[in-house]
Amino acid sequence: MDEETKMLLKEEVQIAKENNNMLKVLVRGHKINMISRAVYWTFIILSFIGAGYFIKSILPNFNGVLDAYTGGDGTSQSSVQDLKESQMKLLEELSN
Repeated sequence: MDEETKMLLKEEVQIAKENNNMLKVLVRGHKINMISRAVYWTFIILSFIGAGYFIKSILPNFNGVLDAYTGGDGTSQSSVQDLKESQMKLLEELSN
């Protein structure tokens, strides 16, 4: 082999080594990205589960308030008209 071919071969080997190093960096970055995505979505899912347990413990209190307002059968005991009438009666009593 002549000198020019040897020099070209050395350059090719050097370029191949640089390419391999760059590919290793890319693969490492991809792995880190995958791990961070998994941690991110795990955090979000566990947050929703935790919020569900928190809401589940508070929900019976709201059911009691709803039952007290609706009378337990799902229909409202007082309508807007009843509310207006009770306010008018209260105003009449206060004015007397």
